[in-house]
Amino acid sequence: MEYRLKVGESARINHSIFSSHLVIYAGMPNQDTYSLAITHSEGARHGGYNLFMPKDRREVFHKKGKIVVLDVNANEIRLKIEH
Repeated sequence: MEYRLKVGESARINHSIFSSHLVIYAGMPNQDTYSLAITHSEGARHGGYNLFMPKDRREVFHKKGKIVVLDVNANEIRLKIEH
């Protein structure tokens, strides 16, 4: 599925009764780098981490699938989540 996220917006990578994984666009700390925050919740356990990626990096692998970055700028990212 394809998503267009503005800074701070999220999309579900995976969701089930017991777990949820989200990707959040965290913006661009500089002109050559973008950031994605990945959060996960399994039962009562929650966590998250930030990925800082070079702007030309178009694929990000996650344990629940692959995130393909179609376009990115300082205000928004267009991405596709593949399982």
